[in-house]
Amino acid sequence: QQVVFLLNQKNAFLLDIREKENYEVGHIFSSVNRNIIEIEDKSLPVIIIASNDNQALKKALELKQKNHEHVGILKGGIN
Repeated sequence: QQVVFLLNQKNAFLLDIREKENYEVGHIFSSVNRNIIEIEDKSLPVIIIASNDNQALKKALELKQKNHEHVGILKGGIN
């Protein structure tokens, strides 16, 4: 529910960090498939999509260290 709220109300950015092949098999509409990205607007909510929570948490920590205010993960990931 929180992901839907962030997408609809806060224009969250969906960052899918899975391998390109996995992304092409299936992904969330409007997600962007990039492993390394600079997001200019540090106040924009970012939701990390990965194959598992560990990968997502690692990327979330990296973005938080770059002063992003709102970073979350899609719990459970997508395989």
